Amino acid sequence: MSRGKGVMVLAVVVVLVAVALAYAAGKTSAPKVVRAQGFELVDAAGKRRAALMLVPDGRPDLVLLDEKGKVRAALMLVSDGSPDLVLLDAMGKIRAQLMVTPDGGPSLILSDEKDVPIAGLP
Repeated sequence: MSRGKGVMVLAVVVVLVAVALAYAAGKTSAPKVVRAQGFELVDAAGKRRAALMLVPDGRPDLVLLDEKGKVRAALMLVSDGSPDLVLLDAMGKIRAQLMVTPDGGPSLILSDEKDVPIAGLP
């Protein structure tokens, strides 16, 4: 298991233990803030379907995965701090991308299955 995955698993275990201890102590209300370096959502079979994590340089990243484990959507901050949303097809190709450029302008790119842009701003 990679170190990053190990840290995420440990964070989830710590949160679950804290919730269990609070429940056992009679505190049934949900905590107001949960702090961790990552979270994963898994389906009934234990397959990862979504993840909220920090990339190695500390930027947050949210990914949504299909039932085969392929990333289908991602929301992230790029290195300059600008937001970037990408939507991918079943083959992993980016089909739509919405972002804010470093100068604060909007950018939207739609691509066909051959990665040829079919629409875009600017």
